[in-house]
Amino acid sequence: MKKQIITSVLSVSMLLSVFAPAAFASEASIAKNLQQQSQESRILEIGKDAFSRSVLEAAPVMDKYIIIGEESFSLDPVAKSIVSPEVYNQYVIGVERMNEALQDGYLSIQNGQIKIVPPSEFQTNAFSNVYWWGVAVTYSDSETKSWVYALNQGAGLSGFLASMASLIPGGQIVSFWSAVAGFGALWFANELSYKNDGKGVTFNFHWLPAPYFVITSNS
Repeated sequence: MKKQIITSVLSVSMLLSVFAPAAFASEASIAKNLQQQSQESRILEIGKDAFSRSVLEAAPVMDKYIIIGEESFSLDPVAKSIVSPEVYNQYVIGVERMNEALQDGYLSIQNGQIKIVPPSEFQTNAFSNVYWWGVAVTYSDSETKSWVYALNQGAGLSGFLASMASLIPGGQIVSFWSAVAGFGALWFANELSYKNDGKGVTFNFHWLPAPYFVITSNS
C-alpha cells in the first residue's frame, strides 16, 4: 500500500507537459497558455489526454521501481526499459519534486511510509464530499481569496497542495497535490482568482472512469 501511494503521487507529479509541451517553458508562458485554455472552458483538466493517461496508467508498472530511502526517494534506472522514455522522464521529475517536498518539510518518510505535513499557513475549514467517481473539495469565497493572497505573497505552493490533499479521505488523493505543482504559485493564485465568481471554488478529484482533476467555480 505504501508504494502504491508513492506511485500515485509520482504518476501525476509532472503533468505540466499536458499543457506546455516545452519541458523548460517559463512560468509566464505557461500561465499565458493555461489562461487562454481556462477562458475557453473555465475548467482545468488533467488526465484526459493520451500522454497524461499513459503516465497515470504506468503507475502499477512503475511501483516496483520506486525506491523509498530513509530520507529521500529514487527511481531505479531499470525502469527505462519498462516504459517509454517520455513516461520515464515524467517519473524522474516526479521523484525530484517529492524530494523537494521532503526538504521543505511538507512530506516526511516514517518507517518507510510517506506522510503529508500541511503547514500552518494553509489550515482550512473547507469541506469535502465523497462520490462514486471521486471526491469534491469546496472552498468558500473568503477562504479562496485568503489563499490567493497567501500564494501571491510567496507562501509555498507545495504546502497549499499538501493541505488540500490532507482533507480528502483515501491515500490515492495524495497523487493530485503534485499534479499542478509545476504551474507555479503565481499561476495557481491567478487560476483560483479567475475561477472564483464570488462563491469560492471546488476541486474535483476523479478516480472513475479515469483519474483526472478539475477546478470549477461554485454555483
